[in-house]
Amino acid sequence: MISEQTFEEWNEKYDSMINVEIKKSTDGESYAVLATFPSTIENKLLSSVLLYLGKKDQPTFSSQLAIFEEDGKKAVFYTTNLKQGPNGYLIAGYGSDCGLDVGKPVVLSK
Repeated sequence: MISEQTFEEWNEKYDSMINVEIKKSTDGESYAVLATFPSTIENKLLSSVLLYLGKKDQPTFSSQLAIFEEDGKKAVFYTTNLKQGPNGYLIAGYGSDCGLDVGKPVVLSK
């Protein structure tokens, strides 16, 4: 397990490489979230993306998301709504056991 300090350093270093696009539905109640990631960071392949809804340290829900190709990048997609407490965090894992983790907050506006 990595230290919180190392995790924050990786986030700062690689944050700009991860893009989160949020689209609000026409009824204004639900959101579609598409996040894209580089295929590799520091020669480590993207191996997983986890979604944490709620607070990062105490999520109300978490799940591993399916990774697919989108415009030459790796991507994940999910939908949510304001009633589900939709603000959350995506954690991208690169490499295996002693790999590299990068987090990206997802904040939906009302």
